[in-house]
Amino acid sequence: MFRNFGLISIAILTLFAMASCQGEKLLLLTTQEEQIDSYISKEFPENEVLRLDGANRVIITPGSGPEAATGDSIRFIYEAYVFQGSPVGMFWSDSANVVLGSRYLVEGLNRGMEGMRLGEQSLILFSAKYGFYDQNTGIVPSMSALMYNVLVTGIKKNN
Repeated sequence: MFRNFGLISIAILTLFAMASCQGEKLLLLTTQEEQIDSYISKEFPENEVLRLDGANRVIITPGSGPEAATGDSIRFIYEAYVFQGSPVGMFWSDSANVVLGSRYLVEGLNRGMEGMRLGEQSLILFSAKYGFYDQNTGIVPSMSALMYNVLVTGIKKNN
């Protein structure tokens, strides 16, 4: 009887610990989204800002031509930053040629790049929910909000 009580107690404590951890993650995501909104309002009050289902795109230099859509090939140059109220450290800089909407990009970047045009330079910011979430990539700490500085250098319509 006491053995079953002990197992049940351990199970209940484990469930409480898991619920607490999930609550902490949700609070962190909310804080990240508030920090992103505050940063954009403070640093880019005159820029056009698009809210794209969890991703935020601040247009620095507008582009021209057709908009990139899911399924299109898009070529771009980017710098990637960990974001903690402001960009705190660039962790990657590169160029890429990918199909928009593919698993090659984190969800926040896929959402943020939707609608970009050739020559457009934008900052794309999003919480950990649309980045690597609780995965530690070795370069990016788990639960990190991210900011990408993106310049579109080519769009090939695939539809």
